[in-house]
Amino acid sequence: MNIYGKRIRIANKTRVTTALFILILAISCVFMFAFNTVSGNENIRYIDYVVTKGDTLWTIANVESNNQLDLREVVHHISKVNNIGGSDHIYPGQILKIPSWEDQS
Repeated sequence: MNIYGKRIRIANKTRVTTALFILILAISCVFMFAFNTVSGNENIRYIDYVVTKGDTLWTIANVESNNQLDLREVVHHISKVNNIGGSDHIYPGQILKIPSWEDQS
């Protein structure tokens, strides 16, 4: 390599290659996180669901999601929206807000 008339010799090619690899990996990670956006096309409406005896968040999520979504995500969303800690914290007669993911075109 020749810069400004001086000859530069790379003493350890493995070290330079590793440094370049890490630099390229870091730059690609920055781009992945910087340009990762949520589309926002998902419209969530809520329906009221009255809890009956024997219901759990898992059975409610299974019925209401129509097997189209990951039940864990639906249970988490129901718990978060209704401020409940888990499926054992619901009782008969309780009214829950259940997400209904649909296009609202």
